[in-house]
Amino acid sequence: AAAIEDIKAQQWIGFDTETAATFEKGRRNTNPISLIQIATANHCYLFRMVGSNVLSFKAALAEVLSEQSNILKIGIGLRSDVNALKRDFNIALSPMLDLNWLLNQLGAAKQMGTVQIAASVLSLKLPKSKRVTLSNWALPLDKPLSDEQIQYAAADTLVALDIYHGLFEQISAYEALWPNTIKQRFLKEGTQ
Repeated sequence: AAAIEDIKAQQWIGFDTETAATFEKGRRNTNPISLIQIATANHCYLFRMVGSNVLSFKAALAEVLSEQSNILKIGIGLRSDVNALKRDFNIALSPMLDLNWLLNQLGAAKQMGTVQIAASVLSLKLPKSKRVTLSNWALPLDKPLSDEQIQYAAADTLVALDIYHGLFEQISAYEALWPNTIKQRFLKEGTQ
């Protein structure tokens, strides 16, 4: 309950999900979301969406993740997270900001991953092990996530907030040159 109250008090949060990997070549991953990560300015909350946790966490998180909430959800490559949230929990993530979209509006030529964006915006070398990426996020609740999994999951959402703030720090002096899509979204809403 304290975590949800902390999240509700935020103007923006870092957001990501983890799903058990699929190892079939060419097959889209339709495994259910196993972990929802939410970062605030001071905390990172990891919600294990397995077993008996699913119903209570779904009810608590729906209020802060859906359009009923004005909290801006910030992440990287959110398209698959949005689709999986809708499919698995019937939650429509809104309002949200995909940092790849923002960088594209600023002229980035291609989609980048978390490691590339962190390096470009923050000059940060973020370690992301494929072994951890592809690890079993759907462990039963009686088996805890490893320390590596916890650090990996927390870093993904915390760095999204750092990138958001770092990017606006870098571009704020050039507001007159911002593309209209960014001006319309950020100058009207005041979400900086």
